[in-house]
Amino acid sequence: DPSVNEWNRSFVGLPIWLWTPGEPTLHSTVTGYGITITMNAQRGTTTFTMGDGNKVTCTRMTPYTKATKPGAASPTCGHTYTWPSLPDGNYTITATSHWTITWTALGYNGTIPLTRTAQRDLPIDELHSLNTKR
Repeated sequence: DPSVNEWNRSFVGLPIWLWTPGEPTLHSTVTGYGITITMNAQRGTTTFTMGDGNKVTCTRMTPYTKATKPGAASPTCGHTYTWPSLPDGNYTITATSHWTITWTALGYNGTIPLTRTAQRDLPIDELHSLNTKR
């Protein structure tokens, strides 16, 4: 999250960790009027459209934690920008998750596909350094 640094942005060459919040598997059973409905939802792949022309499709994702060494690449799902979005704007990242929901009720069962999409803007800048010692 770029808000954790003093520049409020991320940088070219710095690995970005990609994940979606929440559990990848959900389960629910509801009973009403003598009918019990059981539903199980399983997140399959999530595709991240990175805004720079690249797409990353992930079947597993590892959330970034404070214990992670800065600059470490994600072990499961990530991207590294090679060109800054600034000063012209931000990259818009679109995450599209594909879920499969299975249900049972009254002796019947079925499967429902579900797609969820979310977006986030991410400013990517470039750092330059100059060594003045000889």
